[in-house]
Amino acid sequence: MQVLFILSRGMLAVFCHKSHIFTDNHSRKYGFKAPGEVWGEDFVLSDVSLIRTQTGYALTYCEVLSLTHNDFMQVLQRRRQSCPELWDIVRRYTIWLAARRGIFAEARRRIRQRQKKSERAEKAARNSTSSTKSVTLRSSSQPPMEILAPEVPGFISDSDRSRLTGRS
Repeated sequence: MQVLFILSRGMLAVFCHKSHIFTDNHSRKYGFKAPGEVWGEDFVLSDVSLIRTQTGYALTYCEVLSLTHNDFMQVLQRRRQSCPELWDIVRRYTIWLAARRGIFAEARRRIRQRQKKSERAEKAARNSTSSTKSVTLRSSSQPPMEILAPEVPGFISDSDRSRLTGRS
């Protein structure tokens, strides 16, 4: 439900989920609210995917006033004739906020897409470098023996490999 909250009395801690473009979905940004402060200003947006989820926790005794999206729109509609500039102000704010949130959402999506692409490339590079190579062991007393040794950095050092294979 889209709701605007106004703190009348008390003090709150408000946690905003997905509040910054460079944080993952589990990160939270928090703030404290004092009397007269509001949160949930994005209740004017019709696209729910652009609305940030916010959770408030009372730190003291609190009195919170709330205004739903539908009630707010009814008030605007009733006052549209007597105060047309109010409708324009709300409309401009709604457009500005929707554009801003939409741009941030697209930036987040592109960052995740780039991260997935680079992870896939790193995984493919790791898979191509961790192939196996045939190594022939030589001993003066026994005939040569061939083993498969993975080519993983640090698995067999170059000096051990040359000592085992008899090649430098």
